[in-house]
Amino acid sequence: MSFAFTVADGGDNWTFGDEETKREVTDIAKLWDVSVVDTPFYDSTSIYARSLELLESEERRLESLHELELEKLKFKIKFGGN
Repeated sequence: MSFAFTVADGGDNWTFGDEETKREVTDIAKLWDVSVVDTPFYDSTSIYARSLELLESEERRLESLHELELEKLKFKIKFGGN
């Protein structure tokens, strides 16, 4: 992944060492871009794509659950109970 952002005022801390300089970002003012890259900086970085069919299947499942919850609510309103 690659990120493009601007740091908020006072939103970073710098540590200066003999061998290296470290910057810790603690507050982002604006996120401009997030991109998938073929050669990530960190070796442990990974990304996966899901298929459109799986997404549509999950949407149908959630819609079914929503409809079931609506029916339960209608039943409770009509007949009372917990």
